[in-house]
Amino acid sequence: MDCINYYIYIITFHIQIKKFGYENQLPVTHTCFNSIDLPPYSTYHQLKQKLTLAINEGSELFELS
Repeated sequence: MDCINYYIYIITFHIQIKKFGYENQLPVTHTCFNSIDLPPYSTYHQLKQKLTLAINEGSELFELS
């Protein structure tokens, strides 16, 4: 009977979130640095709407800047 070894890896990382930009801008991510630049949105609804839009639009395109 073969013995099967299972390995479980737990990887933790930190994401840095900082206030940056203007309220009419979308959030910006810097994946190399695990950081998100969030504009100072005035309401939770606006934050959720802009973040959702950025995630959906970003899933279609990946650019190097």
